[in-house]
Amino acid sequence: MLRRNTVLILAVLGIAMQATGNDKAWRKVQEAYAKGRPYKAVRACDRMLSGPSPDQRFLVLRAVGRNMLGHHEKALHDAAKGTAHVRGDTLDLARVQVGIALVALGHADSARHWFALAFDGAHAAEARRRMAGLHKTAGRCAEAIALLDQVLIAGPDDQAALRERGGCHAMQGDTAAARADLDRAIELAPRDPVAWNGRGQDLHARAGRWGEALADFQRAIKLDPNYSFAFNNMGLALHKLGRTDKGLRAIALAGRKKPDNPFVPRNLGLIALDRGDTARACAHFQRALAMGFTDLYGTELVDLVRSHCTVVAPPSTPSAPASPPGTPAPINAPGRHNAP
Repeated sequence: MLRRNTVLILAVLGIAMQATGNDKAWRKVQEAYAKGRPYKAVRACDRMLSGPSPDQRFLVLRAVGRNMLGHHEKALHDAAKGTAHVRGDTLDLARVQVGIALVALGHADSARHWFALAFDGAHAAEARRRMAGLHKTAGRCAEAIALLDQVLIAGPDDQAALRERGGCHAMQGDTAAARADLDRAIELAPRDPVAWNGRGQDLHARAGRWGEALADFQRAIKLDPNYSFAFNNMGLALHKLGRTDKGLRAIALAGRKKPDNPFVPRNLGLIALDRGDTARACAHFQRALAMGFTDLYGTELVDLVRSHCTVVAPPSTPSAPASPPGTPAPINAPGRHNAP
């Protein structure tokens, strides 16, 4: 009897020690993400998911890193599988990661439902921001702003929500409100390249203030020398300022940094249109459509092709991904429109 009790006690202690160690590993992964080190975080998750007693909760944390790194199919697999092993706030995190992966893979209709599932938990702010991005893509800025207002009531200094709302105000022509939000976003995170790129694109480029836009894009690139979208935006700004050769070099560099960036052929097409070369412009637009521009960023290019080109390429319609566990009926929603 004594031996049996001793074995039982040791087993319980072993489980407790493993749980303590796993919680410590969980915190370390979160810290790695907070420091902008997704590769380190993913490797740590790999370790926790290997061996004789894998901790399946780490599928969710690994999905975060895989989405950050652009490995969206793997992120979708991890997050969807992880939903069966977690509850509460971690389940909401998994749902948001499923949604992020689905949007990136061109399945925004399904993503919209997954974001909505996380509206009431600890990850509600990000879920609402992501949903707002879908509304913004479709030009439904009133709906996007309503969601972002809810986020900002709960957290007035939510920099990402300010950035998105500022972009919506700019789309609506409310320059004063757009400037207030976008300037505040930069004030809160002056070293965030996305904030500078967003202000350059949404506030300045949209209004044709190409010199101011260029300065913001250059600042974004200084903060992140691998920022493909900022290089691409800078290239178009340089063209608009009469420095087309230099602009084309910047766009080419953007393409090398992110070969799947469909804004690269989009901008090359806009430059070709400005030069009166419609045939070349249409070839670039068709390439951007083939890269999935419509599924990710909306119908802008379809409209350009219909206006300028003889052959109209229909928006791509990828087949739906395998349904993650517990997938409800999807709700139709637009693709994401945001050059990050």
